[in-house]
Amino acid sequence: YVTYAFNITGGAALKWYRDTFASDLHAHPAPFASAYAALEGNMPKTPTGLLCLPHFAGSGTPDMDMRSRGAVMGLTLNTTRAELYKGLLEGIAFEAMVNLESLARCGVHAKELRTAGGGARSAQWLQIRADVFGKPVIQMKVEEAGTLGCAILAGKASGIYASCAQGAEAVVKIARVFEPNEKNHAIYEEQYARYKRLYAAEKDI
Repeated sequence: YVTYAFNITGGAALKWYRDTFASDLHAHPAPFASAYAALEGNMPKTPTGLLCLPHFAGSGTPDMDMRSRGAVMGLTLNTTRAELYKGLLEGIAFEAMVNLESLARCGVHAKELRTAGGGARSAQWLQIRADVFGKPVIQMKVEEAGTLGCAILAGKASGIYASCAQGAEAVVKIARVFEPNEKNHAIYEEQYARYKRLYAAEKDI
């Protein structure tokens, strides 16, 4: 069984932000990832206070509202592009929290979260997620879970592993655990309550 909860524009929203507001960093001869690293390096250490609704192509689960659009609230004349970038990371984490709450209402209670994919490479984003969720977020040694799963299946088929469970035991390893910062979590709890009201208000505009 699998419970499929997702946000349509997580990584795509970050790419849009990089290409639109950080094209000078993106044009640098270093790898593309350096643009993200440069933005992260200038992010404030504390929660931003911004509310970013990451519905750039509608919302994913649980609402599946294709008419919803992205929004940003809390901008001031002092808002920097790195702060806005962090606000977007926070908004994507808030959207994931909506799904965690929905799962909890159905009796599925996550004690920890394991990450996969490109976003799993960012220590700053993993810490934001841990602070928003109030739960440990685990970075795996191999971020590309799909590819690793294929390798395990190939190992089982070729006789290297007696079972998929044995293959997983051999190669699925934890790299780092991000524990929630309780002070940041308390701030994010207040912001998350406002975030949920943002979507409710946006639907009626």
